[in-house]
Amino acid sequence: MAERTRSFIHLWSWSKEQPQYRCQVPERLGCVFATADGAHCVAGAGSGKLYLWEVASGKLLYTWDGHFRPVTALAGTCADGFLLSAGEDAIINVWSFARLLGAAETAAP
Repeated sequence: MAERTRSFIHLWSWSKEQPQYRCQVPERLGCVFATADGAHCVAGAGSGKLYLWEVASGKLLYTWDGHFRPVTALAGTCADGFLLSAGEDAIINVWSFARLLGAAETAAP
């Protein structure tokens, strides 16, 4: 069964029984966070990497090294201006969503 060897994020719509999008990721994810408006989804991985998706399209926008050890928690501020990530490296990082989205635009082909 190929599903056991690959990792996916499934994005669901409340009105459908099947996932709206299915995004393959290169590694297993430990925690997931969605912005309050549902526009973006961020996931943390065992490698310390963070992944940012645009929910409407299911497109992976940006990947970056956030921690030296596995990411253990993700949270956002009230207005989704900032993303907080924590890891087994005992570090809590604060990321600006505006800067992450800007970096995603710069990195896009």
